[in-house]
Amino acid sequence: EEMVRMGGIDEKTARHHAEKNIITRAVGADDEVNVDFFDVELEQQDKILMCSDGLTNMLEDEEIRMIVNGQRDVVEMAQKLVDAANDQGGRDNIAVILIEPFASDHIATKRHQEGKL
Repeated sequence: EEMVRMGGIDEKTARHHAEKNIITRAVGADDEVNVDFFDVELEQQDKILMCSDGLTNMLEDEEIRMIVNGQRDVVEMAQKLVDAANDQGGRDNIAVILIEPFASDHIATKRHQEGKL
């Protein structure tokens, strides 16, 4: 990913690059860690996915997007992602964290509309 960000290769090449799994930063490896910070504007329906390469090495971005968009429950989404990666061979540990940052707002609005607040 760092090679893509620096303009050395494109995303398609990076996905199959021989050195794609080289760790460039890790917590605990040095006294200080360079952390990337960036702002992202989120919309009501957006979700945040944090995952290991055990997922992204097994599934294409579009497959991940289809699975996440095809489920209503965040726990189901995460489980379906892990299942799909395992179905493709699951050659590495698969870690998935899905966050719906506006879920509580949506739930509160729905409960209010249903007269449950």
